Amino acid sequence: MKIRKFRQKDAETCSKIIFECVDSAKKINKQNKNFLKKIYTPEGLINQSRKFDLFVVEKNKKIIGMGKLEKNLIGTIYFDPLHHREGGGRLIMEKLEKLAKRRKIKKVYVNSLFQTVTFYKKLGFEKVEEEKKPIRNIRMKKILK
Repeated sequence: MKIRKFRQKDAETCSKIIFECVDSAKKINKQNKNFLKKIYTPEGLINQSRKFDLFVVEKNKKIIGMGKLEKNLIGTIYFDPLHHREGGGRLIMEKLEKLAKRRKIKKVYVNSLFQTVTFYKKLGFEKVEEEKKPIRNIRMKKILK
């Protein structure tokens, strides 16, 4: 697997992966799914890539996932459901945490959907609070060492 910077030509593939993840999520209601789909259109991802550090994960030259660092917030961690549990999530998180450390960020946050809390806990994140807006999620944090 390889991590590289997001390119505009990646937008369609990344948006499709996010939509698949959102559609298959059992603990997200229809209103929240629609909200996420408005944010993660190809155009939305291109706009985010201009403001934040957005990366993709490739396997055999095919995009299988992505992640973003926005100041001290790690986000947009989505993976093709066919490639869950292959180590790509851990790999992108390590990349984003390293980038945060280089920027002298001491603490990072992630807004976890309910089904991914266990994943983030395994990476050393702890629950901070449950948030209800813009969508229901668990705010988690990790002290970087």
